Amino acid sequence: MSNVITAAKELGPRFRFVGLLPIACLGAITLALVWSGAPGRAPDLSRLARRVDDVGAVEAMIWAAGLLVLALVVEPLQGSAVRLLSGRWGTSMVALAIAGPGRAWHRWRLDRLQQRSARVAGESSDPAAMERRQAAAALLRYYPPAARVLPTLLGNILLAAEIRGGVRYGLDTAVLWPRLYHVLPDRVAGTVNDLRNQFDLAARFCTAFITAAAVCTVILAPYGWWLSVPVLMLFLAALSYRSATAAAKAYTIGVETAFDLGRFALLRALHLPLPTDLLAEVRANQQLSAFLLDGNQALFRLRETGSGINFVYEHPVEQPSSCNLPSPPSRCRS
Repeated sequence: MSNVITAAKELGPRFRFVGLLPIACLGAITLALVWSGAPGRAPDLSRLARRVDDVGAVEAMIWAAGLLVLALVVEPLQGSAVRLLSGRWGTSMVALAIAGPGRAWHRWRLDRLQQRSARVAGESSDPAAMERRQAAAALLRYYPPAARVLPTLLGNILLAAEIRGGVRYGLDTAVLWPRLYHVLPDRVAGTVNDLRNQFDLAARFCTAFITAAAVCTVILAPYGWWLSVPVLMLFLAALSYRSATAAAKAYTIGVETAFDLGRFALLRALHLPLPTDLLAEVRANQQLSAFLLDGNQALFRLRETGSGINFVYEHPVEQPSSCNLPSPPSRCRS
């Protein structure tokens, strides 16, 4: 058992908590059903208790190793699970038909929020009116433009962050974020990582409980009131989904803050000049985003026509080391 625990620790804290915990929860639920006698007979809690008492160290190590392997196998699929919860189901006729009612609902909700925001914008400046304006603006920031609305609240929150994270500076968030992340200050990167882990953990618990609900329904279908177990799983899935949406809202703020504080560090890392004002920054960042999105086309146009996107680099001047200057020997001693 200690070898399994050591192996899990070496995989890092993110995998232990974000990747392993939901899988362990799903595995424990499935094992509890099987050890209680299902699906061959109605579950018996006393039978489950006896089976747990019979588990030895070797068997526990085998089950723990199996859960660890399962968590490693499904880890690459977690992105697909988040896309499923986000309502990004593809462009097939079936997917569009399923997504239609959700999109219609969220477009209606967005329209109501926009109307409310416009209505309260003309109200007086008393504290109550200011609070209503702030509440309306806060809700609107978690929605993308109406033409790009997705069928789930979680998807709209994440898409709004993807669109608006760097757009006010002329940066394409989806294109620049992987590059910006590597130059963020440690404190900002740590905060963003914590927020992302909270979101991923809640989203993975949601998918785990949905899967558990499906498994419990199949196994417990013949046993009457035991169908309350999958109902409980669905309740926990809904609770996890609400937690995921709350964590996603906090994560969007973290991403926006990262662009606020780290965009100039990105320009310095790319050896590009810093802008003198906001308008110049937006224009330069739009060019940078377009080049990184499709650099081959921009480079081809520049070679063939001599026009288009071009960059003038600013390389930092290396200061000579004090040990290279004439000085007493004591200055270069360690």
